[in-house]
Amino acid sequence: MSDLIPPDLQQCQCDITPAYNPWRVAGETRQPPERCKNKPVWLAVEKIAGSDGQCGAMSLCQTCAEEMLKSEDLRRRVQLQPILE
Repeated sequence: MSDLIPPDLQQCQCDITPAYNPWRVAGETRQPPERCKNKPVWLAVEKIAGSDGQCGAMSLCQTCAEEMLKSEDLRRRVQLQPILE
């Protein structure tokens, strides 16, 4: 089991480009995922453990939170809590 990364209250923690592209050309290097640069307004807190068996939390901007809510599985497992400053 790996250590959980704490929420970042300065930058959204959503990866906006995939970490893995199955259509790479031979010899092409894999690019690291690009992280959303928006300021977070939500904490997404897992109520039910994910596939890693852990319950974590991450910070999300409004746009990324709206994208997350499109997933029925995530709507069931994750609770959004506003970041209060």
